[in-house]
Amino acid sequence: MSYPVFEEASTVAYKSATDVDVSYPATVNAGDLLWCCVICASGTWSTPSGWTVLNGATTNRMVFWKEAAGTESGTLAVAKASGSSQNYGLMYRWSGQKSGSDWLQGTVNEYLAISATVSIPNFTDDTTDDEILCASVCLVLDNNSANNNASNYTERDDQLGTPGFFDSAFHLYTYQMASAGKPGTDSYTMTAADIYTVFSVGIAPASAAGYANDVNGVAAATIAKINGVATANIAKVSGV
Repeated sequence: MSYPVFEEASTVAYKSATDVDVSYPATVNAGDLLWCCVICASGTWSTPSGWTVLNGATTNRMVFWKEAAGTESGTLAVAKASGSSQNYGLMYRWSGQKSGSDWLQGTVNEYLAISATVSIPNFTDDTTDDEILCASVCLVLDNNSANNNASNYTERDDQLGTPGFFDSAFHLYTYQMASAGKPGTDSYTMTAADIYTVFSVGIAPASAAGYANDVNGVAAATIAKINGVATANIAKVSGV
């Protein structure tokens, strides 16, 4: 196996209305994992058709996900369930993850605070796969930049909304965790204190392909670990 990969982010979209048109990333391949992140000053969001809520209850700061068909392009209109205000959104694209809802590992953990220090929460449940890509996305009500000073997580994207009364910011951090379990807590600082919501979740890798040939009809990828050694690390024998 190999870790899932953060591929790219779209630019921040802005609209003062009852919706926002969020741009798709420049490239979208079939099977990619897409996250659509939206922030508004007030009101709540509706889940776009074909998307799934990542973070539980519908609030003014939301993350939705879908497995891409590969035909997505242009923009996605994300509507409000209530309220008209300044709305912001962007998308992240990932590759190399498990298909369907099995990519989601560790259960989404959400943390809300008002501070210049962003606390990345631990997962609420253990992951079950190896080579998990731990991902933390922070949605901030003001345009505060992130500092790349977390202990284990690494800053991958930091984008700010249009300066104004309500500005918004989107921070993305990732951490590669080799074995099943929990990554633990972490933190980083912003340029100023403000209200933020941060979501912590694990992205599981696609299953290993295994060897070209089977042994007694059993694919190598399905053989259990032997003496604690993963099958991916067991050498081929006699060209098998």
